[in-house]
Amino acid sequence: MDSELTPTTSAHATALNCTDARSDPRYSLLLVCSLLIAHAPLAFNNGLYGDDWLIFKIKPDYQTMISFLLHGAGHPITYLYCALGNLSGNPTAFLNVLALAGIAIGALNLRSFLTRLGILSEFETLITVFLVWSYAGFRDWATKITAPYLFSFALLCVGLNLFAIVATSPRPRIGLRIASLAAIFCSFAINSMIVVFLVGLLVSFCLLAPAAVDDQPLTSRLARLALRFADYLALPIVYLVSINHFFPKIGPYRDYYLIRFPDFGSALSLLQQFLRWSTYEPALDGLHVAVQSNWLIGLSLLVGLSMVAIPALHGIADVPRDQKKLLDLAWPAVAGAALFILCALPYISVGIAPTGHFYESRHLLLFGLPLGLVVISALRLVQSASNRIAGYLFCLGVLSINICSLWNSYFFQQARWIRQSAMIQQLERDYRNPPAAVFNLIDGFLDYPGHTYYGITEITGGLHLAWDSRPLFGFTGRNERATILQEIDAAMQMDGAAFRNMDLRGPQATIQVRPQLPVLNNFELSLSYYRCLIHFCDWQTFADGVASTNILVGPIPNLVPIEQKAALELTGKDRFNRDTTRNVRRNE
Repeated sequence: MDSELTPTTSAHATALNCTDARSDPRYSLLLVCSLLIAHAPLAFNNGLYGDDWLIFKIKPDYQTMISFLLHGAGHPITYLYCALGNLSGNPTAFLNVLALAGIAIGALNLRSFLTRLGILSEFETLITVFLVWSYAGFRDWATKITAPYLFSFALLCVGLNLFAIVATSPRPRIGLRIASLAAIFCSFAINSMIVVFLVGLLVSFCLLAPAAVDDQPLTSRLARLALRFADYLALPIVYLVSINHFFPKIGPYRDYYLIRFPDFGSALSLLQQFLRWSTYEPALDGLHVAVQSNWLIGLSLLVGLSMVAIPALHGIADVPRDQKKLLDLAWPAVAGAALFILCALPYISVGIAPTGHFYESRHLLLFGLPLGLVVISALRLVQSASNRIAGYLFCLGVLSINICSLWNSYFFQQARWIRQSAMIQQLERDYRNPPAAVFNLIDGFLDYPGHTYYGITEITGGLHLAWDSRPLFGFTGRNERATILQEIDAAMQMDGAAFRNMDLRGPQATIQVRPQLPVLNNFELSLSYYRCLIHFCDWQTFADGVASTNILVGPIPNLVPIEQKAALELTGKDRFNRDTTRNVRRNE
């Protein structure tokens, strides 16, 4: 009986009786097209953010420090993706294609996997998969270093889908089994993916096990499955042992990922941060955008309507009768809450939580999964308490708000890159050689809402892009301590640190970036940029209309000289390592 592992419960049969998703490509096409429309701004974004500046060779003489991914952060799989991007000659385009491919491949395989499990109706599966792969809480969709994360998530969906095929096949399917193991192993490019893999494997064991085999209890059947698929259970162990042996985390990354097991109060506080930035803030952001822009809410409603109306017209959006029971209404919400905690657990164990800075939202990549389950529970409740029209409207509202928030993140990143590009273009044009080595950026856009400061890697990388690969260093003084030079000098001495090719003792200067009036918000500036691309306008003229840039040569005020003995305001080595790691803009 182990060779025929198929769902047998009535709930599974009811869910699968609607329409077999695997045999009807129309809904797969609908899902992929809707997702590509939702992620259309990614195709126009060639910007760099955070650690992108350290890794990608954006011009022939640009010096990269990609080696820290191997000997420091301990991410060989991510290193491989980034190295391929550099070899392509156009890393930004390569990583954009990789991200879009990951979105499409991951969505198709996640849908197929959920369909094989039989726990959701086809309509519920479509809604869940769309939310997972357009999740607005993850605000790093356009960051190039996160493209390998997205593709890794897609590989996990591929691996689990292939596992479901292998588990339900009456034949051994050795080729598919090897392909499944390889896809899952490569998906561990970020360690938090292991938790989702184990959850998916456990759910598969429970749902794909026959309901009655010689009257054996569930534990006995699960034990038999564990023996049959012991290679899958061993996969995380093999990965962690091999990675920690051949590519150990060293320097600031070792201290950053050191498991600390915070006390209950600290853990609860970190969990609240995850809840805030994964759920509340994206929802409020989407509502704010919907109120402010009729254009955006209209377009988002069209995308959401396609995801709701087309399945509804084909009769697959109704709640099956047995899903109106209390247990069927509640279990997706309970499962979503449990999955939320499990997804946050790897970060909480090392004291990490997302913040308001968009770059830190990379920790939230997987949180679309619990959101999708909670939404399905709410959908079932609405349809049971009212009627199917109310359920359609509820889904339409959720999808539209999510898309509005997603696009707002895209416009934020696009506008941020446009402003930085304008500064870089004007520095390159007006100053043939750098007039100093250490630069403090006074960013006038920080006085306006919807803009965040540029980090050390972003400013220093921009200086190298404007001029050449000589040692330079830039920072936003208003967001750093006066001892920033000492901190970075100490970080540069650490094994595995990404900071190299920086002159911290050279002449100093201040870069002033003044916004040109009227100051456009992120949406307006992005829209102007898209128009510029369509009409092939002159980029230099466009950049001059965004901001003006000039340099004042001279000592930077309130900056502690690097030679002066430490006044770092630190309380021990651990605190020092965590602060220097923050400045390194650590990778996941």
